[in-house]
Amino acid sequence: MVTRVGRWLTNWYLDELPQILNIVAGDMFVIGTRPYPLDAYEAELSAGRTRKRDMPGGLVGPVQSYKGASSPSEYDLDLEYWEAFTTWSARSLLVLDGQILRRSVKVQMAHEGR
Repeated sequence: MVTRVGRWLTNWYLDELPQILNIVAGDMFVIGTRPYPLDAYEAELSAGRTRKRDMPGGLVGPVQSYKGASSPSEYDLDLEYWEAFTTWSARSLLVLDGQILRRSVKVQMAHEGR
């Protein structure tokens, strides 16, 4: 059961604020992929894919920026971001991060995806 305050915090994504401490500590990025559930993470590792282990998660990412819209699968979005993270120049990645952040703010303000 969620209280009215809890529902309000969740609707405005304020339940994500404690993650800022993880960003300050260097354990997370502002923009990046979100962690998988443990079973999906272990399946990736057993298949030899280490991207979720090698790149810290982010507060917002490509998956969150497409909530409420028809989009590629979460796996495809994460894979595209991983490819950009490992191969693009820092400037190109910064532009992509800005686009993701802009779309994510738009999704949050429209209360989509909840």
